[in-house]
Amino acid sequence: MPVSFTRRSKVLLALVASMTLGSGLLLGLAPEPIRPLSRLPLSALALVTEPVDYLATDVTALRDWHRIVIHECHDPAGSLEELDRAHRARFGGCAYHFVINADGTIEASTRWRQQALAPKEADGSLVPGIQVVLIGKFDRKPPAEQQLQALRRLVEQLSAKSGIPRHKVFLHSQLESVNCPGPAFPRPWMSDASL
Repeated sequence: MPVSFTRRSKVLLALVASMTLGSGLLLGLAPEPIRPLSRLPLSALALVTEPVDYLATDVTALRDWHRIVIHECHDPAGSLEELDRAHRARFGGCAYHFVINADGTIEASTRWRQQALAPKEADGSLVPGIQVVLIGKFDRKPPAEQQLQALRRLVEQLSAKSGIPRHKVFLHSQLESVNCPGPAFPRPWMSDASL
């Protein structure tokens, strides 16, 4: 016995078939997902017409910050995720506010988004300081130029937004007797024209 379809059934089947075919075609033609700006290397940001504001990362109101402190993580390979895991038990997450990766990408930590103070161990005091760490160990090899460029840009933005003057930007070793960042880190690391 042959099966007969009503007009309504035929229209419904045609609609489902065309939607399925159209969805498959759109999925096949879809471009690669766009990566978030906070993980792009700064060289890629040159294509962006407006300056990227790392400070706007989920922050509703800035704390009254008094200084910026620059660190190294003492590990040539690392990331925000690894620092977050390593610091979780002792500090509840990454002890720093910003991480600058070896390729020059800048990542804001949860500590920055929550505007939380860094632990006292980060720079030896409870003065509200923004902690910036570069991935690497700079005892013999200096940071990559893209890291230094990212650091300069980030410090300029932090200084402008938070009102922190140039004389309140420190290397960790200027505040405590520590080798952080190491001796291969350039001193001075920022030209006077930068700030």
